[in-house]
Amino acid sequence: MPRIGPIKRRLLVAVLRANGLEETNRGKGGHTVFEHPTDPTRWTVLQPRNEVPAPLVRRIIHQAGKTTEEYLRHLEET
Repeated sequence: MPRIGPIKRRLLVAVLRANGLEETNRGKGGHTVFEHPTDPTRWTVLQPRNEVPAPLVRRIIHQAGKTTEEYLRHLEET
């Protein structure tokens, strides 16, 4: 299985949207919040940075309820 590495924030946002997560507005600040469309208790927060490190990408994938294979498939399509 390919390794997950750091990724640009814009590309990660595109992949999360392709995986069905919806951007929501929760309060103030530069953080972007994504919510799962069928499970409102499952959400993830992206910090306002240019590059997201690999450990954080893995946690975001897990929080989004997606598998690594789904993430990598959508990453290739984007």
